[in-house]
Amino acid sequence: MSPKQKFVHLVSSPVRLVRRQVSPGSVNSSVFSLIIICMGAGTITIPYVFYENGLILGTVFVFFGASLSLYTGFLIAYCAEKTGGGSFEEIAYHLYGTKGLRFTSFCNILCNVGFLISYVVLFKDLTPYTLKLFGADNLPSFLDDSWTGKAVWATIFCFMCLLPISMPRELQALRFTSLVSFGISIFVVLTIFSLCFRETAADGFEKHDFTERFSTAYHDTNVSLAGIFNCLPLIIFSYMYQPNIPAIYCELKRRNMGNMKKVLGIGTGMATVAYIMTGMFGYVTFAMNPNVASIMDE
Repeated sequence: MSPKQKFVHLVSSPVRLVRRQVSPGSVNSSVFSLIIICMGAGTITIPYVFYENGLILGTVFVFFGASLSLYTGFLIAYCAEKTGGGSFEEIAYHLYGTKGLRFTSFCNILCNVGFLISYVVLFKDLTPYTLKLFGADNLPSFLDDSWTGKAVWATIFCFMCLLPISMPRELQALRFTSLVSFGISIFVVLTIFSLCFRETAADGFEKHDFTERFSTAYHDTNVSLAGIFNCLPLIIFSYMYQPNIPAIYCELKRRNMGNMKKVLGIGTGMATVAYIMTGMFGYVTFAMNPNVASIMDE
């Protein structure tokens, strides 16, 4: 091969790897799709759950959310198998007729609009802040943290990010995007994990070793009924992969409940590990910070 061909071959090697390991309809591809549905904006809210409820109860809540979602996901996949439906609407039509289809469609619209609004709000609020962290202090007025700037970023996100990935008719068509998103999510988790060990008492005033911060996070817990009810919706939202379960099941090459159990078990298990790492070490990082309350609220 010529030098140019060797370079192209080297650069395209990750794509070839994905095609071999994450083929359409495979268990691996479905697991990636499931994880990415979970690990979105909800990931960065998990430290708040541990702050409100402590390390032990916070971990219990994560396992509770995982168990609940695993069970409901299995039930939905079972319905998809028995009815042959590739969506909630098709399942509802087979079971309850036209009225069931219309009611389910209305509920799905409300659910998806809620998801969409949360991601748009997150993107338009964090993008100017992130750019400033990278040194872009003098952003134009139409891209800064003003109302106009946020409206522009929301428009960019909707039409340049959301619209292209909403065009494919099958989830498996997004497996390359899912792999990239999976890598970004793991990077965020590992960054939080590493930052937790970065600070030491030798760094100066109001700096503490990991053992001190962990001990404070473990013992200084003020569990309240309000905190529990505030955190349970966050946990449930973090595992909201149910709307995509029928499509994931119907796109499996070997469509059976055994493979679907693997997808649900592996995907939910990996998301649970990531959530516990993010929540526990994210809270421990700021456990002895004087402004820990405001940091967690943000």
